Amino acid sequence: MKLVIVESPAKAKTIEGYLGENYKVKSSIGHIMHLSKSGTFHLGIDLDTFEPKYSVKKDHLKLVNELKKDADKSEHVFLATDKDREGETISYHLMNKLDIKDKCSRITFNEITKDAILNSIQSPQTINMDMVHSQQARRMLDRIVGFRLSNLLRKKIFAPSAGRVQSVVLKLIVEKEKEIEKFVPKEFWKINVEFKDKIIAELHKHNDKSIEIKNEKEATSIVNDFKNDYKIDKVNEKIIHRSPPKPFITSTLQQTAHNRLGFTSRKTMGIAQKLYEGITINKSHNGLITYMRTDSIRISETFSTKAKKYIVDKYGKEYLGEDIRPQKKKANVQDAHEAVRPTNIKNDPEKLKQYLSVPEYKLYKLIFERTIASFMSKNEITTKRYEIMNNNYLFSCHSSKLKFKGFSVVYHFEEKEHNVFNSKIEDLTEGQILKEKKVNKVQLFSNPPSRYTEAGLIKILESEGIGRPSTYSLIINTLIGRNYVKVVSKSFHAIRLGKLVIEVLEKYFSDLINTGFTKDMENTLDEISHGAVDYKSYIKNFYNFFEPVIENLLEIIPVTKIKIEPKCPQCSGDLIFMYGRFGEFIGCDRYPDCDYSRKFYPYGFIPEIIENSICPKCGQNLITRFNSRREEVFIGCTMFFRCNFVESLDEQPDFIKKIKNKKKNENKPETQN
Repeated sequence: MKLVIVESPAKAKTIEGYLGENYKVKSSIGHIMHLSKSGTFHLGIDLDTFEPKYSVKKDHLKLVNELKKDADKSEHVFLATDKDREGETISYHLMNKLDIKDKCSRITFNEITKDAILNSIQSPQTINMDMVHSQQARRMLDRIVGFRLSNLLRKKIFAPSAGRVQSVVLKLIVEKEKEIEKFVPKEFWKINVEFKDKIIAELHKHNDKSIEIKNEKEATSIVNDFKNDYKIDKVNEKIIHRSPPKPFITSTLQQTAHNRLGFTSRKTMGIAQKLYEGITINKSHNGLITYMRTDSIRISETFSTKAKKYIVDKYGKEYLGEDIRPQKKKANVQDAHEAVRPTNIKNDPEKLKQYLSVPEYKLYKLIFERTIASFMSKNEITTKRYEIMNNNYLFSCHSSKLKFKGFSVVYHFEEKEHNVFNSKIEDLTEGQILKEKKVNKVQLFSNPPSRYTEAGLIKILESEGIGRPSTYSLIINTLIGRNYVKVVSKSFHAIRLGKLVIEVLEKYFSDLINTGFTKDMENTLDEISHGAVDYKSYIKNFYNFFEPVIENLLEIIPVTKIKIEPKCPQCSGDLIFMYGRFGEFIGCDRYPDCDYSRKFYPYGFIPEIIENSICPKCGQNLITRFNSRREEVFIGCTMFFRCNFVESLDEQPDFIKKIKNKKKNENKPETQN
C-alpha cells in the first residue's frame, strides 16, 4: 500500500478515485505545524541561531498521529501538497514529523485530473529546500514585525495590531482618505448642442484653443456668440482593434470577479478552491480548474491545441487569434503554475450548470470564457468623429460600432463599451448644415479622488509588488476586523483608529512602512526561494536593525489618549477612546479603579435620558438612541433589546441635519440651465 498526503479533504477524495485500491489518500488539512510562541518576546525564533521553532498545531495532534500510523504501514509516501512556498513547507514538516525521509517523494500537479495525477506519480521529485527557507523567512519576518510592532501600538495607542504588509495596505487607504478630506470642489461648466434625432455635440474649442468655462456668466457669454447654423467641418473615421484579454492569474481573477460578479476576494478564492479540488459530476469527483494561486499567464501546449480546435470548430478560423506570448518575467513572479484555466475544454459551463451552485457556476463561466477568449482574434471597432463648427467654436460628436466581434463573441462583457451607435449620426456628411434644437449649459463640480474598491486596491498592490495575491483577501479582512477600515458601498473608508495607527507609523517608521521597502522584502524572499540569499543571515540582519528601534520607541513615544467630553459620570475622571475586540468604545481613564464604559457613537452623539418620561411597555426611563444605519436619532427604552419600544423624534438634532445636508450636496445631480 502506498500513501498520498494532500492538503485538503476534498482534494483527497478526488485523487483517491483516480489512483485505485493500491493507494490510500489522506489530508493534512493545511499546515500541521505552526511557529511557536516560545522564547524571547514569544517570537518562536532562536535568536542565537535564527532557527524557527515549530510545534504541532493543537487541533492537528490527533491527525498527525493517524498520519504517522498510516505512513509506518505504507511502503512509500507521496507528499502531494500545493506547488508553492506554503505547500513545500507543509511537505517538509510532514517528512520530518512522520519520520519518512527515506521512503517519501514530493509530487506536484497543476490540475486535479487523472492524467495529471498519474503523470506526477511517475515523475517524483525531492523537496525544494530553497522554497521552504523562503516560506520560513516570510513567516519569521511577519512574526518579528507583527509581534514587536503590535506590542508597541497596544501600549501607546491601544491599537490591536500592525503587520509587515498589513500596515502598508492600511497606509494606502489612509492616504486616499486624506486626499479626499483635503479636496475642495471646483466649479466648471460644459456646453452642448442638441440637434434633431437625439444628436448631441459637445463644445471643446474656440479658435483652436481649449475652453475652460469657470462659471455661469462665462457660459452665457459663449452661448450668446453662437450663430444659427452649425456646419459639419470634418468626418474622421478609423478602425480600432482591441486585443483579447490575457488568461487569469490570481490577482486579475480577484479583480474581475469583484467588478463583474460583485464577489469579494475572499469569496472568489473560496469558490475557486472548490472548483480546483473537485465537484461531483455523475457520481465522479472532477477538478474543474487549474491551481488558482499563480502569477503566470502561461498555458500548456496540450490545452492550447485543444482550445484552438474548439474555437475553429465552434466559431470558424477567422476567430482564431495569435499564440499567447509568454509574459516578461517580473520579480516575485511564481511561474510554477499555469494560468487559471479550465482543466477540460469539454466542460462547457452550461453542461455543468446543474452540478454547480449559482456562485460556482458564475465564477467557472467567467474563467472558461476568459480562457477561450485569450486564444481568439482581436475585435474590430469602427469609430467616426464629427467636427462641427459655429463661429470658430468647435463641437464634436462620435459614434462607434463593433464591426467584427472577435473574442467578444465569447467574452461579451466588452461589447457594450463599443456600441455607442446612433444610425442617424452615420447619415451626417461633411459640409452639411445643422439647425440647433436646444443649447444646454451644464454646471458641474470636480469630483474628489475615488476611494479604493477591493478590485482597485488589489490592482495597486499587484502593481507595487506588495504582498502575494494569495494573501490579499486575508490582509483586507484583517484591516476590517481590526476596526481600521470599514466598507461603505463597496469602498474602503479609513476610520479613526486606522488613521491613528498610520500617524504613529509614519512618524516613527516611515522607512519601513512604505511600498518600496515592502516590495524589496518580497524581492528578497523571491531570491531566497532561488537559493541566492541565505535566509538566516537575512533575518538576523533585519532583527538586529529592527529590535533596537522598537526598544528606543517604547521609551520615547508618549501614550496617546483621545479625550471625550463630558467627564466620567461615575468618578468625574476623563473619558477616552478605547479599543476592544468589538471595536471602539468610551471608557474611563481611571480603569481599573473605575469600570465605566459605554458604546461609542459617531458625530459626538451622547445618549441622554429624557426627563419625566416613562416607557409605556415596561415602566423604565426613556433615552435618546442613535441608529447608525439610518443616521437618525430616536427615542428608545433604557432596557433596549429587552424592551423594543421606540418612538420617532419630532425634529432631528442639528448635527443630523448637517450630515444630511452635506450628503445631499455631495450627491447633488448636475443642473442644467
